[in-house]
Amino acid sequence: MKNNIFVIDIDGTLIKGQSQRYFIAFLKEKSIVSFLAYIRIMTWFILYKFHLAKNSNKILSFALEGFKGKSVASVNLTTDEFITQVVHPLYFKNSKTLISMLQSLGYQIILLSSAVEIIVQAIAKDLNVSDYICTKVKTENGLYTGEVEGVQVYGEQKRVYLEQYLSTKSLKLDQVTVIADHISDIPLLKSAKYALVANPDTKMYTWAQKNNIPMIYLDSDESIQYVESHIVS
Repeated sequence: MKNNIFVIDIDGTLIKGQSQRYFIAFLKEKSIVSFLAYIRIMTWFILYKFHLAKNSNKILSFALEGFKGKSVASVNLTTDEFITQVVHPLYFKNSKTLISMLQSLGYQIILLSSAVEIIVQAIAKDLNVSDYICTKVKTENGLYTGEVEGVQVYGEQKRVYLEQYLSTKSLKLDQVTVIADHISDIPLLKSAKYALVANPDTKMYTWAQKNNIPMIYLDSDESIQYVESHIVS
């Protein structure tokens, strides 16, 4: 393989479910998000799950209102607690094995997620990954404003943001390997030089099979062996 960069999605790929959904539930337990706000946000996540709603800055900003005026340092303490208590059990069995294996072989890893940086930064730190692309959250003088910065990194925007990042390193999208799981990631998977579909649902399984895209399941030891033998060898 001529490239040395793996771009890896987080939700559904490395983590079971949606990290933002779990984070909102965690914040409700911490009384950072009200019960009524929690119901509204969870309703939206259910619509998203069934492809009846798309990610939007509006719902994210609403969800982030609980952080308005809070310092970056204090929020980092909250996210560290979230990682330890909630995220660790959500990793697929071989998520960390995959990351460690790729790093040991000299591959650069870029985590790519539509989730907000508050979460992604903490997950990247936990996985010992330095590079990530995600939805930014505004800060002023070290305090969160409770607003999303720029356009959310979702769907086609994932490809756009990744291409912008790669251009700063004189690289192109067709020089990297992408691992992702969601139907919204299809444009990104199609554009990559190499693609892997992780933990596919029925729709993604059908699409991957039709397009001859290899599939891996990170709860399976055989999938890790497949990556080591056929993808990075």
